Amino acid sequence: MDPQQLEALRSTLRSAPQYNDLRSKVSSLLSTNPNSEDILATLLCASSTPAPVTPLDPDAVYLRVKIGRGSAFVNHLSSTSRLADLSLSLSFKGSRVTTVPVRSNTNPAFDGTFSFPLTSQSPVDSNGWYDLITDDCSKLHIVCTSSPTPSSDTHKSFTAINKDLVAAGSVDWRSSLVNPDGGNIELAGCGGAGGFLVGGGGGSVHMTLSLVQSTKDLTLPLTTDDILRHITLQEQKEIEHARDFYMYAKDWWRGFQEISPIHSNRSGVRIFAEDEIGTNRCVCTYVSPVKVGRLIDSPRHAARFVSLIPFERRSGVGGRRVDR
Repeated sequence: MDPQQLEALRSTLRSAPQYNDLRSKVSSLLSTNPNSEDILATLLCASSTPAPVTPLDPDAVYLRVKIGRGSAFVNHLSSTSRLADLSLSLSFKGSRVTTVPVRSNTNPAFDGTFSFPLTSQSPVDSNGWYDLITDDCSKLHIVCTSSPTPSSDTHKSFTAINKDLVAAGSVDWRSSLVNPDGGNIELAGCGGAGGFLVGGGGGSVHMTLSLVQSTKDLTLPLTTDDILRHITLQEQKEIEHARDFYMYAKDWWRGFQEISPIHSNRSGVRIFAEDEIGTNRCVCTYVSPVKVGRLIDSPRHAARFVSLIPFERRSGVGGRRVDR
């Protein structure tokens, strides 16, 4: 580009109404934080086109989640050889959202506010709220993934399918009732070298959870002590149910092995397995049926569909085989 064309381009940019606004944003960010990566992430979040906003139901109660800055995301940096972006995916009661990708670093600048439907009708009295707290123990699931930074050499589809799990965690929605100011949510590190669970924390994210309604301010007719007592009782019941199920599965497996010597030699069968955050769960909870209607014509086509699911075989510590 010759000097005349360069000067013409500069004059065109200066005449644009967004030019002065961009310069003021960059100047204000430089005065508060000289880190260029944080400035670029902030400008990208501010300049991105917002998603269409779905109007809220005036009778429903929503869980509003405000995401702040992350900290101590260090486990994935040693295994990342190329430039990568981090993003958070939140899932609550069948609704899932994902934040804008930010440049991978130890303190990623996650930012976003999302609303998840909690109940279609707001409880009218304290008994209704007690029933909601006791019966609904849903959790907000949080997953942090890493993907290659898009460039001129990579296609968008490559970035979409090449994602690595960095950290994961969950938080009970009822914590919004006892801690309205929010706090740091610890995420367990996972997806390390060799495919095994990484020891220690994978990082933390500051989040603020609150209950809102679109038409009026939500006032709870409950005290913090009453809410904590109900949550504690519910957690004790869940622990007892998990213990009873474990004993039942253990007795069933013992009886199954006593039926025949062939059954007793099946040492590779596992009833419980660890998930990505190290929690032991029944293996039947990892697989759920996929309802496809008439999309798959026969069992042969179904077998072909299952064979297309990616499978990786990796070696763990000491040469042990780890299948994913």
